[in-house]
Amino acid sequence: MGQAVVEAALVLPILLLFLLGTIDLGRAFTVYVSVANAAREGARHCALHPGDTTGTQLRMAGELGSLVLADTASATCPTVPSGAPVTVRLAATFQPITPLISSLTGGPVRIEAPATMVVW
Repeated sequence: MGQAVVEAALVLPILLLFLLGTIDLGRAFTVYVSVANAAREGARHCALHPGDTTGTQLRMAGELGSLVLADTASATCPTVPSGAPVTVRLAATFQPITPLISSLTGGPVRIEAPATMVVW
């Protein structure tokens, strides 16, 4: 009985680290997918309405909703001629919940996703 308790005490922290690391990885992937979708939506809006930076930012913020806090104010929509590509970049900050991963990354991680579309 005592041996099982000692073995559990030795193995449990490692298993919890793997579990929390997996949860953090899933959370980071969710943030990346949300940011990439919002950037794609912003690039689509910018391709249809070149030069409309405010509309592009609002479109991206609407796509993100309240799930991810991203810096939509830094995204711009340049005025480019028809047939030229336009790129919109969006970034978000991800904070890991696992202490070991947080200490390895040095704190929050910046997740950025660009999206490029051709202006109509």
